[in-house]
Amino acid sequence: FIVNNKVRTNQQQFDSMVSFSYNCGSGWWNGTAEFDARKLMLNAVNPVSVQNKIKAGAAVKGKTVLKTQVYSSKKQTGSGKTSLAAGTVVKITSASWNSTTKAAWYAIKATVNGNTVVGYVPAPYVHITSHTFTKDLNYMDAVTYGSEFLKWHHAGGNCYAGLVYRRLAECKLFSFGDYTSCTTSARTKNTYHYLIPACISGRGWLS
Repeated sequence: FIVNNKVRTNQQQFDSMVSFSYNCGSGWWNGTAEFDARKLMLNAVNPVSVQNKIKAGAAVKGKTVLKTQVYSSKKQTGSGKTSLAAGTVVKITSASWNSTTKAAWYAIKATVNGNTVVGYVPAPYVHITSHTFTKDLNYMDAVTYGSEFLKWHHAGGNCYAGLVYRRLAECKLFSFGDYTSCTTSARTKNTYHYLIPACISGRGWLS
């Protein structure tokens, strides 16, 4: 997956991906089955490079790869102000990266049913079509990554706390290099505020 798609990665990201593959199977990375996380990861680029293009006067455009919430601010809370369907054409008016929280955001403008929509979307939901940037998992939005992989906690149609904790540890490792979460009490803590799947919300598994 990394080589075929020319994706920049580091050791902690590789280790996290190996852990997921060991548990769920490696075929998800290069198979033909729908895998939303793969779509999002392949849109990870350096937002600073995108912003530099915009500052230089370039019109940076893209398309949403999945249904996407548009937020009023750079924070994934609630259901957002509106949503964009997959395949919606957007103009990126600014791009930002927070190296502490590992948050990647695009300010966008789009037209939906004749109406103009403006706001912020997590950067991985947009595939840039007007320019080419290096794919780099070091700029993967942490909340987007963690929230997507937390959905992978089912076996036989049932939710399992152990799988929730495994995914949580893998996500902390991927974005923050946290190798201790799977062996300490921190394994039950949603430290980085990932969006919790509705089917486990309220079960008391996470704090």
